[in-house]
Parts: sequence; structure tokens; C-alpha cells
Amino acid sequence: MPVDMAFNADSTLVAVAYRGSAMEVWDIKEQTLVNVCKSRPTYEVGAKPDWMGVQKVVWHPSGETLLGVSTGIFFKWDPFEEFSPPKLQHKRNFYPSGIQCSSDGVLILLADSADDICFSMDSRRLYDLRRSYCTIWEPNSLFRLADSEDYSSKTDPEAISIAISNQFSEASIDAPALITTLAAGPFGGLFWHGNKDGLIEVNDISTLKSQRAGNTKREKAVEFLVISEDGNYMAYADINFFMVKGCALTASGAMAFETLFNKECHRESGRVLQISLHPKCRFLLVAGDKFVIVYDISTKEADGSQKWANHPLIEDQLLALNIDTVSSYSWKDLEIMAQWDINKPHLAEPKIEQETDISRTSIILQVNRQVQEYVDKILVSTTGSYAFTSISQEGPYLNRRSRIQIINLSDIQDLDSCSITPISIPNEINITIEHPLGIIGKDRLVFIDRSFWICSWSIGSEQEKTQRHFFLPRDWVTTEMLALCAVTGDGIVLVPRKGEVAVIQSSLCTKQR
Repeated sequence: MPVDMAFNADSTLVAVAYRGSAMEVWDIKEQTLVNVCKSRPTYEVGAKPDWMGVQKVVWHPSGETLLGVSTGIFFKWDPFEEFSPPKLQHKRNFYPSGIQCSSDGVLILLADSADDICFSMDSRRLYDLRRSYCTIWEPNSLFRLADSEDYSSKTDPEAISIAISNQFSEASIDAPALITTLAAGPFGGLFWHGNKDGLIEVNDISTLKSQRAGNTKREKAVEFLVISEDGNYMAYADINFFMVKGCALTASGAMAFETLFNKECHRESGRVLQISLHPKCRFLLVAGDKFVIVYDISTKEADGSQKWANHPLIEDQLLALNIDTVSSYSWKDLEIMAQWDINKPHLAEPKIEQETDISRTSIILQVNRQVQEYVDKILVSTTGSYAFTSISQEGPYLNRRSRIQIINLSDIQDLDSCSITPISIPNEINITIEHPLGIIGKDRLVFIDRSFWICSWSIGSEQEKTQRHFFLPRDWVTTEMLALCAVTGDGIVLVPRKGEVAVIQSSLCTKQR
């Protein structure tokens, strides 16, 4: 079975490589066999066939020599020298599978994995085609070699005239900048994202049309992006610069933006971990590993290892959640207004008929209390009824295994109460959660499970199985991608993918909530 074929420059000879047979060279005009490549590498011992399989073959521009690749070995062979075996060269730690020769016959290009490779006409560029991408390389060494006297003396004059007389065109396609932040609009219809080049765009979910919403100060990567609860304001930041803008829909349907606040935050004060907006955009909270600052948007002045969220009932207060407590603070001066202890997770007693089936025990996952824990994320449901925290144990951030804790926010209305008991989650549900996305409708927890399915579960229900809606392709899934996925209030899932955002509608959008 043929695996590769190559014609010489004037198409009078053809070399054919086969799977399971020796390579042959044929004279097309005479329709006769010229030679068979029979020699094998000298390091092989024992009873071996007197030929070697060839994967890729090309002709040298002279038309007299073949260049090929055989099981990771590069060889050169003259089919007209009957007793001359191929000259083999074995490169350690490099096993080429593709080969090309420059038009002047001086340079040989070997590649270990590529759909196709070739030289430009002047031999100063390399083209590397892989699936839907073409990479163009311009190594400085090729420019220096092309300008050297030694190269000119070895170059075929006829090849030079071809390279000079033929003008080549060049096209370059810029790959989209990687998305670093993603935020869904509170009422559906719109979503925002920021990328590595510092660009923030607002996108219409129905038309997928995008509009520029802003840039970071020095085109640094967008680290944080939040949208206010009414969708009329946005805040974003790079590593040390913060911006707050008003957003308004114009008569033409486009968005208009007005800068309300910008501030430089020096890195000496610590690493920023979160930013949050007051519901009416009166304040901006910046929380770091060593500080918490609240900026008054109107005066642009600052007023003062938790995660923060707006109070669902009192707009001038915000909630701070850590492992052990829920605290309510004043937006204005960060005065603590109330505090509740969170009751520790505990194992529920198994039912008698289920004593042998521990996996069916309805619990919040037991955790190791001897190690440090972190609140990695906090999200409040669209109705303000629930808040969940994603909690992980000590270790490298990207390698932590997390659990979630759901709190009924109606419990914080009782100011006389001293503690809050998290909502129990069936063990079968909790152990499958890889990354929580949000709570939509009245009580539907949406998450990505450990098989990368988008799933949902009704909070507080006794059912021990989730509803699976669709799965994410394996080649989409990275640690960074999972952390950026989001769900809108109407159940549309947003997934970043190679510099763009996939907008996925499923049964999440149509199921009654």
C-alpha cells in the first residue's frame, strides 16, 4: 500500500514508498523500474529484510538524489548508483516524520510532527501547517546563511534566478488573545470578557456581536471584571490599576460607556484577590492578601482572607464569608454590623437499612481540620436566596480539591441568632462537583462534574442524583478554562475557548425553575 510519492523536477521520475515493502523509483516516460531501495540500517542484527520502510520522501532539486525519512532516520539515496546504499544519519532524541528540501538544494527541513512543512521561494522562511493553523517562521540563522559567501557559492544559479523572478505573497493571521476574565450580565442577553492584551468587550448573546468596552492602562492582562447587580456599571482591573465605568444602552442599540473612577494600586501593598461593586455603584471594594480597601466612587477616596458579596436585602451592607463565619459590614466605613458562626460540617448517621452503603449518607463532605482551608470563591443566587462558597484545603492553588458549602441567606435575617447551619448536600452530589458555576432560578445549583458534564441539582431536595445537561469536549478542558466558565441567570453557559467564548444553550434554559 503506497504511503508517499514524489516526482522529480521535470516529472520524468517518480519515487513511491510503500507500507510493508521497499521504496521504488520508476521512469515515467519509459515505464520501467529504475531501482529499489533495499539497504537497511547497519545497526540492525539478526534475520532482517534487506529493505527498510520509508514514511516520507522528496527529490533533491538536482533530480538525481532522493531524501527521505525512515522510522526516525534521515537518509540520502542516489537511485542511479546501483551498488551505493542509502547514507543513513541517526539523530539522538529526535525522530523526524516530515522532510522538505529548499529550492536551491542547500537546506533540508526535518519536522517531528506537522501536517505539512515547506520553505519559501527564497529559503528565508519556513511554513508549518498544523490542522487549521499555519505558523510562519523567520529564523535569523537563515537570513545570515542566505547572505553568506559560502552559501552563495553552493547555491544553484538557476535556482537563484527562479527565487528572484518569482514574487511570493505572504499572509499573516493573528490568533485571538487569550480570555482571562468572563462575566455574565445579571438579566441575560449580554456578557463581558477581558483578554490577555487588556481589551474588555461586551457581547450580545443572541447575535454574538461584540463591542469594545475599555482597555487596561498599559494593555496588561485583565485580571478582574465585575458587573453591577443592575447591569448599569462595570469594574475591571489589571495587576495594579482599577477602572469603574457606567454602561448605558443607546437608541441605536449600542452601549455607551462613561468613566467614573480610576485608581492606581501599588503592588507593595500586597496581591489583589478580588474586586466588588456596590449595587448602586457608590463604592468599589478591593480585597487583597494583606488589605481590604473600599473606595468611594464619587470622591475617589479610600474608606478602609475573606470573600465578599453584596448583602441580598440591605444595599448599604456587604457580606464577608470565611471558613468559620459570615459577617455583615457597612459599605461606607466597613463597620461590622452583625456576625454569625457557621456550624461545622459533620457526618450524618446512616440509616439502618443503608449501614453498608456509606456513599448514600446525606452529608457535607468531611474535611481534615488539621490543615489550613481557603474560601476560593463565593457566589450568590440570582434571587438572593442562597450563597455558596467553594472551599479547598491547603496546597498549590491550581491543585486544590474543593468542596462547596451552601448557606440559606434567610438565616441572616435573624439578628438574634448566633450561628448558621449550612444546607446538607447528599454525598453522591458533593463528591462529583469539580467546579460550581452558580445558582439559577429559585434553587438550582449548576456545576461542572468530574467527568466535565454540566449538571444541576435542586438545593435542599433529597434526590441523590444530578441532572446532566451536556458535556464539555475533553480538548476544551483546562484548569484555567474551568475557573472562567460562567452561567447566566437564564441558564446559558459561557465557556472560553481559544480566545473566544462559546455560548451554549441547553435544557438548563428550558426547564421550569
